[in-house]
Amino acid sequence: MISFAAYDPAFESIAESPEFVRVMALAADMELTVQNLAGAVSLISGSGSNVLAHVGSDGVFLVDTGYLPALPALRRTLASISRHPVRRLLITHPHEDHMGSAAAFGTDARVIYLGANPMMFPGTTDPDAFLDRMEAALGAMHPETIVA
Repeated sequence: MISFAAYDPAFESIAESPEFVRVMALAADMELTVQNLAGAVSLISGSGSNVLAHVGSDGVFLVDTGYLPALPALRRTLASISRHPVRRLLITHPHEDHMGSAAAFGTDARVIYLGANPMMFPGTTDPDAFLDRMEAALGAMHPETIVA
């Protein structure tokens, strides 16, 4: 579960070291697992978070996105289960393991965000910085983003 370390203040003093950067890059190379839950619904896991994917004829509907450092692994995994792009995205709450890659998908997908609950990643000491990251992610998304 290295994919969250870049956001944990406990690693701040080593975050720029070559060793830390190398280890963080490993998140992109992770092999994620796909478990079919029912019909067109699958659970994608393995990067320290869970993502649900519903594969439809017009595109993929994701529930959460996982950590940003694991985005390349998630994209490879999605490509293995569907040739369609992500069209809809539901963000359950603003933890990094739930919305870390939201902006990457949100430019092309309709996004539903379930509210500005100020829960934070464990170890986060600055709630304003966390919410600023969330606001920036939402700002980068599709113009039809819905904040419920």
